Amino acid sequence: MNRRAFLGICLSSLGFFGIACRKKNADTEASSLIAITSIDKLSEGKNYFPIERVILIKNKDSVRALSLVCTHQECLLAAQNNGEFLCPCHGSRFSSEGRVLTGPATEDLHWLYVEISSSGEVQVDFNRLQPKPS
Repeated sequence: MNRRAFLGICLSSLGFFGIACRKKNADTEASSLIAITSIDKLSEGKNYFPIERVILIKNKDSVRALSLVCTHQECLLAAQNNGEFLCPCHGSRFSSEGRVLTGPATEDLHWLYVEISSSGEVQVDFNRLQPKPS
């Protein structure tokens, strides 16, 4: 077998394994709810979870989740006293509703899918986005 044939086989194999791994990851991502806390432990309004990189906003019996990951280069945002979020890496600022106020970020923060289990556990799917609340 010459070098060209050997390299062709190697590259074909890599492509096959890449597709197989991507399919496996896509299947895993389809059900990726992560339990954050119990709904009973949330206070009304904003609840900051920096380790999970999310803010849970409770309004009566409903909960929304706003990602604390900067849409510019995925740095963890810091909550400010005025309700805004600041990216310590490059200085992007976001409103309390996740809208870009100053760049370099150009995309608003992501609202994430939330599910409350029958036992009252608040679960967030970091791979599934929700439309911005009105």
